[in-house]
Amino acid sequence: IALTPDARLVMNPSDSAASAAQLRGALLVVIGALGWSIGGVLSRLITTDPMTTAFWRALTAALCVFAWLVATRRGAVWRDFREAGWAGVLAAACWATASTAFVVALKFTTVATIAVIQSLGPFVAALLAYALMGEKLRVRTWTAIAVAMAGIVVMMARAPQGIDLAGTLIAFGMSAVFASAVVIMRYHREIRMTSAACLGAAMAAVATAPFADIGNTPMGDMPYLAAFRVLQLGAGLIFFPIGAPPVPAA
Repeated sequence: IALTPDARLVMNPSDSAASAAQLRGALLVVIGALGWSIGGVLSRLITTDPMTTAFWRALTAALCVFAWLVATRRGAVWRDFREAGWAGVLAAACWATASTAFVVALKFTTVATIAVIQSLGPFVAALLAYALMGEKLRVRTWTAIAVAMAGIVVMMARAPQGIDLAGTLIAFGMSAVFASAVVIMRYHREIRMTSAACLGAAMAAVATAPFADIGNTPMGDMPYLAAFRVLQLGAGLIFFPIGAPPVPAA
């Protein structure tokens, strides 16, 4: 923004383009988050064990995102994978860990607990971006962090035990690695992170396959697994990585 000689404020074209990119990115992030938000409900309709659920979810999500890449990137798909480099592999590992931890945690604790802990992810990302990238945190961001932490304190007041405690700890780990993926996307904006998300889903499928009871998946679970895989994880892995890089983590 600049001040003209006649005291009018005008928008610099580069500032306007950046604002448009951030607005578009924020919209895509919201769409991706909405896709992820139905995971808790769908998980309660599925009877398969956590690793089998995680395997089918990751495998189909990888195929879904890859199909999206082929349709949108065409001849540049494999080049995008190569150019992702170690940053893309690290982001993929974060995606794989977070997505698998989400499914496992849902089997051990309540959806409400995971939802509250999951909400910390963006704030952890903001703190990491502040510490590692020098991104400034606004007063409203600090306020939101304080409110989220207050919610965690209230939730933890009941002192989870046994498998509930295990699920809670897994959820905290999920939130931390998710935040790490967001910061990697922000730091390496030159990389097409949808390719990394696709790789992450494939990594999760490979990692969970040895522990999954693939041949005994109940047919009644298939419609819910399909929704879990395509709508919940697939949509999130397509839209969130596209939208996140131009949006400040703070």
